[in-house]
Order: sequence, then structure tokens, then C-alpha cells
Amino acid sequence: METAAFRSIRRGILLALLVLVPLLYVEPALFGIELTDSFNFPKRQLVQAAALALAALFLLELSLAGGVTVRLGRWTMPLSLLIAWSAASLAWAPSPGLGLAETARWACCGLIILSAAGDLRGGSPVLVLAGAAGAAVSSLSLLQFFGLDPSGFSGGLHRVYATVGNPNFIASYLAVVLPVGYWGWLSPDSGRRAAAACLLLSLAGTAAILATASRGGAAAFALGMAAAAIILRPRVVRRRLIALSASAAFLAVLFVLPSPLNRYDTLPMRKLSELAGGGGGGTAWRLMVWRVGLGMWAERPLIGAGAGSFPVLYLPHAAGFLSSPAGAPYAALAEGGIDHAHNEYLELCVENGVIGCGLFIWFLLALIGGAAADLRRGRDGGADWRGAALFGGCIAAAADGAVGFPFRLWPAAATFFVFAGLLVRPSSAAVAVRAGRGVLRIAAGAAAAAILLSGALLIASDIRSEAETARGLAAFRGGRFAEAEGLFGRAVARRPANGMARFFRGVCLSRLGRSGEAAVELRAALAVYGRQAVYVELGRALAATGRDEEAERLVVLAARMLPRDPSAWLERGGILFRRGDPAGAAASYARAAELDPRSAPAARNLAVSLHAAGEEAAALAAYERAASLNPADADIHVNMGTLRARAGEMRRAKAAWTRALEIDPENRSARVNLERAAGDPG
Repeated sequence: METAAFRSIRRGILLALLVLVPLLYVEPALFGIELTDSFNFPKRQLVQAAALALAALFLLELSLAGGVTVRLGRWTMPLSLLIAWSAASLAWAPSPGLGLAETARWACCGLIILSAAGDLRGGSPVLVLAGAAGAAVSSLSLLQFFGLDPSGFSGGLHRVYATVGNPNFIASYLAVVLPVGYWGWLSPDSGRRAAAACLLLSLAGTAAILATASRGGAAAFALGMAAAAIILRPRVVRRRLIALSASAAFLAVLFVLPSPLNRYDTLPMRKLSELAGGGGGGTAWRLMVWRVGLGMWAERPLIGAGAGSFPVLYLPHAAGFLSSPAGAPYAALAEGGIDHAHNEYLELCVENGVIGCGLFIWFLLALIGGAAADLRRGRDGGADWRGAALFGGCIAAAADGAVGFPFRLWPAAATFFVFAGLLVRPSSAAVAVRAGRGVLRIAAGAAAAAILLSGALLIASDIRSEAETARGLAAFRGGRFAEAEGLFGRAVARRPANGMARFFRGVCLSRLGRSGEAAVELRAALAVYGRQAVYVELGRALAATGRDEEAERLVVLAARMLPRDPSAWLERGGILFRRGDPAGAAASYARAAELDPRSAPAARNLAVSLHAAGEEAAALAAYERAASLNPADADIHVNMGTLRARAGEMRRAKAAWTRALEIDPENRSARVNLERAAGDPG
């Protein structure tokens, strides 16, 4: 095959990637399964498959054509060092499985830049396709915001409706592609098709960012637009800038006025205000995460805790912060698990230290700085709208990294790296590699085949693990714990780093009475699944095997991680009660009842603990509260009757025992108490 043929295949892969990755926000409709990793499945697998195919293409070109040309640049050295440093950090990472995935992400992105470098420069089809994909994603987001429930169209689309509206899913991606839309619309030399696609993307994307109330995405987009304006300053057309301003004003008015279609029944701008002051990604919540992250980074500032370590280590550090005076104001914002720091640079500092973060910043500066210099000097045809739009998109991604995690969301990351590759000049540092004849060409072909085969097996195993996990969750919710345990076990066998499958398998084993096996599985889950529920369930499993001291330590830690969650306090109360400390158990149950006043188990166990501690008046009041929450519990009425009898209220005691027999005619305690009290008129 000729080199031109390989170049065409490479272009096809990149163009498909640019369109399919963002469109895979509709993955439930494509796969027909419930999402368990909705941020990245199956977008991650698609990017990995594309990267493996690109790597195999280079080797095949070397084997069949006898040589390959690779375009390097100033970005090559820092990215190569970042990949090497991330791989080295696996030696001290708490979860090598997660760390390996992070290292593979950087390698995939490097292959995308290497493949895109110079090949698609100046081509309108890239931007037309990017505009179409961005507009489609924007439209799905707007469906959710305006409450247009698409369940009547198809079940798959209904599942899309449940996932696509989260600003974390789309805002980072739109921040990268929106400058392409606006500058394509503004440019006087854009073609008709490109201008139409760009106009569609501009309006739909801006509306989507406003609808999802992603302040970080909007700010990043604005910075990208400003950067493109600086690059294109001599060629900005006043007439089109006036049209841009008018459109912006129209959209602003549209989203300030009430909308009869708005399912939130409130002004979208009010929604922005709510997000600014509360949890779920608001400003105060981010400040909490960043303060915890700074504490994590301070422990190993130079080399970091290892690739992929942030989600695993976050909760133990958050427990210490939230229990301190500085963390007390944030207790209401705590969550049961955080996957990302919502600051790309801070997360890199935590995982890879100053060294890794410095390499990443060096990479961005070399890539974007080199592109800016080339565009301003007018190389490669001048600072036309295509180059400026791509440059603005890359600036937007870098800016969004300060308040989000665009490089860990595969649609945004893949789009950024394709755009970055397009900004590389075709003539930059071209290195020709020749294979000659014989053994080297055969080895290159064999390596290409091995990459494709092993990659296909790994990706297929990953997808099957996700499918087994989804089926296991369905069985778990249906109470079929034995079936669910088998499904989760197969999911773990296919992908050992599947933390959700490990956790739920441990829970199933615990429900089936196999507490020892459950403890082993849940310990393994701690290394790959940073969730507060893992600590609670592990504490429960350890308590069932008699290791109460270790179990109490874990549930106390879980209570500090999520101060407003009653489950840890409930579990701690049970441990203390079994250890013969009813007063301590009552304090834990009282805290659980305070956090969840409608919790019948908390009210019942509080009453039993107070009763055992000899606080009969408080116990009687607690039993009355428990009876109001669960009137069908016969034992509560039996114990209420006993306490009333001790207080001399025999008539009310008999009524309580009678009520217990009405609920449970076989209740021996109620029957015996009534027989003994038969001669007492009360």
C-alpha cells in the first residue's frame, strides 16, 4: 500500500473519533444496558480502540510501505516524560490498576496528536463534523433542561434523558468546540456548509451551556473566544461582530425571562445562583474539595501519591478535614465519594506531584505557545479562522482544567488532542523511519497484529465487565443476591479494577452470610473504589466475624467522611451494643435518628439501647417514637408494655401487650405478660 492510503485511513479514524465520541453520550440507546460508569463508558473504550488502531497503522506502514514519517514538535518531550513519570509512579500508587488506566490515557492522547499532526490542517470537513456533533449533544442537553421528556420516542432515548443533562458531561466538551463554531460563523472566508454548521453549533452550544448552568464551561469558552480574537485581531469583521453581539443579547434575554416549558418552574438565572452557593458542584463544594486536595498534596509534594490515587485517598483525608474546626462549615456539603478534584492541575499535583504537574504545564505551553507563535507569524497560510478557532478551543480546555477535569472526560480530551494535532505545522520536525528489508518489516507487521489483537481482547473484556456489572445491579435490586454475586464475580474476573463490581460482590457475600469472604472482597474494593459505603459495609462484615475493634474504627472513619449520613452511626451503635456498651450505642443511635428522623431502625435501636442502659423514661419516649414510625413491630409494643408496667401504668401496659398480640398472635412474651397481669386491675 502507498503512504497516501495509510494517511487516508488515519484521517478516517480521526474524523470518526471526532464525531462518534461526543455522540456516544447516547450510549444507553446503543448498548441497551444501564450505565454504571456514565462519565466515560463506552467513550473511553472508543478512544482506546482508535489509539490502538493508529499505533498499528504506523507499524503497518513501516512494514508494508517500508517507512513512515512521524511529525514531532516541542510538545513531544514533555508529553513523553509525563507518560514515563506516570508509569514510574505505579511503583508507589495505592491502586496500580487505576494508575495504569491514567498512564494509558496520556499515551492514547499522544498517539492522537502524533496522527493528526499536519494531516488535516486547513480542512473544513473536520470543523463541519465537529459542529454537527456539538450541535447534537447540545440539543440533547436542551431536551432535558426544558423538561421535554423523550420517553415517548424510545426507551433508549429516555435513558439518554436521564444522563446527558449533567454539566460535567457536556460543558467541557462544548467549551472546546464552541470557538470553532463562532469563528467559523464570523470568518468572511468560510464556506457555505462550514458557516451553516458553525452557526448551528454556536447557537445550540451556547444555549446548552446556559441551560446546564456550568459557570466553568462558560468562562473557559469566553477565554477561548478571547484568545482567538487576539490571534485574529487584524481580520475581525465589524459587521459579523455586531451580529455576534446581537445573538448574545438575544440568548441572554431568553434565559432571563421565565419559560413556560421550564420544568424547574424557576428562572434559569436563579438556578445559577443556587448552584453558586450550594453543593453538587457549587463554589463552596469545590473549595472544600480543593482544601482537602491541598492537604493530600502536602504529604508528597514532589512525587505525588501515584497515578490514579486521588479517588482512593480522598475520603480518608476528607474525614480528617471535616472533623477539624476548619472543615466543620463544609459538613453539609460532604459526599460519599469524589472521583476528581475538579481542578486538573491540583489532581495532577496530588497524583504525580510537582514533577508531573510541571510536565503537564510544560506540555500545554509548548503546544499552545508554539501554535500561537506560528499563527501570529502567519505561517501555513496565515492566521485564518480555522487556526484561530482550533487555538481558541485548546485555550478553553486548558482554562476549564482550573475548575473541572476536561482531560479526564474522554469526549473533551479526544477533541482537544485532535485540535492540538491540527495546530502542529506539517513541516515541524518530520522524522522519517525506514524499515529496510527482511526481519524488521516482518517484526513491525507482527507487532501491529499483536497490538490489534490484544487491544480488541482487552476492550471486549472491559465492555463485558460493564455489562455483567449492570446485570448484577439489576439482580441485586431484585433481592437475588446469589445470582448477583456470580455476575459481579465474573465482572471482576474480566476487569479486576472494576471497583463497583467488587463492592457489590462484597455486599452480596455479606447478605448471604459469607462474612469472611465479604471482608476480603471489600478490602480489595477499598483500593479501587473510593466510596464511604465501602467502609461501612466492610465494618459490618468485620463485626460479623467478631473483629469489633477494627470494625468500629472503620465505621467511625466513615461517619467522619460523611457526617450527615446515618448509616455509619447505625452500624457503630450495633458494634458498641454487642460489646456491652449500651450507653455508647444509644449515643450513636441518637445521632442516626437526628440525621434521619424518619428512620424506624434508628428509633427502635435507640429505644432498646436506652432500655438496656437503665434509662427507662427516655427509653419509653423512644419506644413511642419507634411505634409511630413502625406500628407493625410487635416487639416494640411488648417493651413499651414492660416499661409502663414498671412505671405503675398497668392499664396502658395491658393495652400495649394486647396490641402486640394483635400484630403477632404467636408472640410469647406478650401472652405471658398479659397472663401475669390478668389479676391486676391497673
